[in-house]
Amino acid sequence: MLQAIVDQVEQFRAIDFIRGQIVERRDFRIARPARRGEGALPDLLELHVNRAMNAPDVLIYAFGARWGPKPGEIDRTFRGQPIEPSDGIHNVHMNQGSQEAHDPGNGRHAEESGPWQDGALLFHDARHDEWTGIFLAFQSQQWHSDDHTGQPALPPERTGDWNRPGGDEPDFRVRIVAAMVNPGGPAPETESVTLLNMSAETISLDGWKLVNSDRRATRLSGAIPPRASIVVELSPDAPLGNRGGTIGLLDERGLKVNGVAYTRRQAEREGELVTIR
Repeated sequence: MLQAIVDQVEQFRAIDFIRGQIVERRDFRIARPARRGEGALPDLLELHVNRAMNAPDVLIYAFGARWGPKPGEIDRTFRGQPIEPSDGIHNVHMNQGSQEAHDPGNGRHAEESGPWQDGALLFHDARHDEWTGIFLAFQSQQWHSDDHTGQPALPPERTGDWNRPGGDEPDFRVRIVAAMVNPGGPAPETESVTLLNMSAETISLDGWKLVNSDRRATRLSGAIPPRASIVVELSPDAPLGNRGGTIGLLDERGLKVNGVAYTRRQAEREGELVTIR
């Protein structure tokens, strides 16, 4: 999965937890706050950052927003010392879906929401070609956000907990389990995606869409029986890239149901079905 993230970063020079299909909502875990024993978030960050700083073959890639310069300024983050250097990167976490947008009296971060501006830390061990990623979000943020503004797509009362969908959220009912990204034979090739209904109910696909990395869409119709799979042929207007890419499944409201990323190496294998966890 991290290789798919690397391919995506090379292509878009930006990170989006939701549209980039780089992390799954249910993979997040609630971190212990500071001073609550071992395993607290600061301990986790210091472990990876200090290890990288002491290893000459490890590079750190920080995504976020620039702050500064603030030459000579005193900041509490730096324990009362002058900021040195005087600029850097902050907001190294998810930067969309702030539910403060529904609370105008307490919305100082609501206007900072936006798509394709999430932050993260990536560590690359060049000697062993190993990647480690740290992805953070606040529990006050919502997983589903508007494609254009990054503001929450649903009011809080229609959502579940941070990593457990609820209310009107569509997550995980249908999953993308495979894709024919690079079909064999002469052009035009017919690309396809295999969908699996995980639920015990028939699910209508009317108004749903499959979107590629460029957000170009294949419109769906019909239905999937309970615990069954179907193969959907993709529109020629919404092709899958052979340099790695993403596939998103959206319901009739445009909310993300599921999303996956595939690597450049997977896409190079002509005629092979790419299976996705």
